Amino acid sequence: MITKLCVASLTLCSTMAYADSLVFHLRSHHSENNHDTYHTRLNNKGEEEYAMRRGFNNNNLGIAYQTDEGYSAGVYYNSVRRTSFYAGKAWMFNDYLGVYTGVATGYRRSITPFVSGLINIPITEKTSFLINVIPTPRFDKYLVINTALVWKFD
Repeated sequence: MITKLCVASLTLCSTMAYADSLVFHLRSHHSENNHDTYHTRLNNKGEEEYAMRRGFNNNNLGIAYQTDEGYSAGVYYNSVRRTSFYAGKAWMFNDYLGVYTGVATGYRRSITPFVSGLINIPITEKTSFLINVIPTPRFDKYLVINTALVWKFD
């Protein structure tokens, strides 16, 4: 999996408004259905047994390349346990806040459009912590908060 992520990322180009950068996707948190749950059910013999309902995957490791104009592309292991490729553009209002618009693969639709709010927290001159706030498509079910580390090239 890691090899696929690295190879795919080298062929792609993610989100900010400064110098070209690498983005390392880390984790996410869903406001609902965040964990695996266990419940009892009756099997086909009428016996009670435990069953697991899988929640969202919150380990969303991935990598992306972003240009200084805000265009980006990358790959990550998504919340429904599939590999996703994405591309889009960051529209930064200032050094700290912005909006990202793009498309991603690996979900119910073959290509899913999305919009997210961006919060950039500088750590050093070359690194920053990026928080993406992503609503569901209908804006009524839950939010996803995704985190990433950004490393700027010289």
